[in-house]
Amino acid sequence: MIGMGSYLETCKVELNAYLKQLLHTEGLATRLYEAMNYSLMADGKRLRPALLMATAQTFGVGRERVLRRRPRWR
Repeated sequence: MIGMGSYLETCKVELNAYLKQLLHTEGLATRLYEAMNYSLMADGKRLRPALLMATAQTFGVGRERVLRRRPRWR
């Protein structure tokens, strides 16, 4: 069984990679990109998504479905 700290760290790594994939620099001013990146990548904003991933796992929903690789709006 994996410990809570290890699980949260694993989720954090996956979530950060997913968020970086979503945040594109095309057409954004540097200052706007930096502000968006700072807000998205700030520590302390990963508990709710980690709880969502744990809940999904409990009900047999895969992480690939929770963290869509291609958002619906694209």
